[in-house]
Amino acid sequence: MQRAIRGLTMKMKLTLLPAAVLLAGCSAFNTVQLYRDYTPYQVFLGDRQACVQESRQCISRRYANSYYDGESGDRLLPSRGVYLSCMSSKGYIPVTNGFVPPSLVKMTDYRPGWDCVDR
Repeated sequence: MQRAIRGLTMKMKLTLLPAAVLLAGCSAFNTVQLYRDYTPYQVFLGDRQACVQESRQCISRRYANSYYDGESGDRLLPSRGVYLSCMSSKGYIPVTNGFVPPSLVKMTDYRPGWDCVDR
């Protein structure tokens, strides 16, 4: 009986893992993991907040007198492109191996030519 329960648990884990990965790809939250050597978490949080604010202000200014997909500038999410560019300028790099907790900040990818930065 316990063996059957363990087997079921493993099957559930193997089913839930791909589902979680697929859903993470559709997430509106920024799940890009960034890393900079010898950076305390509190410093990272300060840098992150500054870059989120910069990306929010950029979109607000760009759409101050217009709309993007029917939304005014004050209701739009921060730009992921501006955020990643800002964090990169502070020395952070994306992590591809290993685990660094992602910063869950709700952002969006704007269509090319509609963002504040050209990628």
